[in-house]
Amino acid sequence: MNDACPATAEWLDSSAFRAYYLVDHTQVPFVHEPSSRLEQRWVIDGQEHARFENALWRRLTAAVVWRSGPLAGLTDPYTFLVSHLHADFNLEGHEVHVDFVRFFRAGPQTSYREYRVFVDGEQAGRGGGFRGFLGGSFGRTRCWPLAARFNNGLVYVDDMLCGWTSRSDDPDALANALSVWVLESEPPPEESQG
Repeated sequence: MNDACPATAEWLDSSAFRAYYLVDHTQVPFVHEPSSRLEQRWVIDGQEHARFENALWRRLTAAVVWRSGPLAGLTDPYTFLVSHLHADFNLEGHEVHVDFVRFFRAGPQTSYREYRVFVDGEQAGRGGGFRGFLGGSFGRTRCWPLAARFNNGLVYVDDMLCGWTSRSDDPDALANALSVWVLESEPPPEESQG
């Protein structure tokens, strides 16, 4: 696996982060809508299956090992409690790299959480959001849950490795937040109406 991590300190810049999550949904429809979701999960012969975008997918039992990334522990006067975890694995012959960053910023107090998925070095998905408090709660998510589909592979993330108000990583989420799927069958073509 390639040990190079694409994460940079710019990922912790709230102005760049907010620019992605505060897009006016009325001006840019669809592209900023939540990701499709896994639906109708069931087990066949000990293998978990699900529907995603009308296709049938089979879950792989890939062991995803999270390790500390280069952004972990970075601080500045307004950014603190930075956590960066990342994992690498191979899926259907493609190198997959997943980053999770968590940080807090002051003024107003805001908690940021984000995943980025890279396939063969190219970003294939980005999702997460922020929550904060300034006389009341506020927040925004985008592309959540995160689904990165490529060829016959799917990386699906539907839990944060660290909760919105937590200061430590969640051991259950480390094992279950991310799932890896392979395409079993495409949906049948729609019948033409004659």
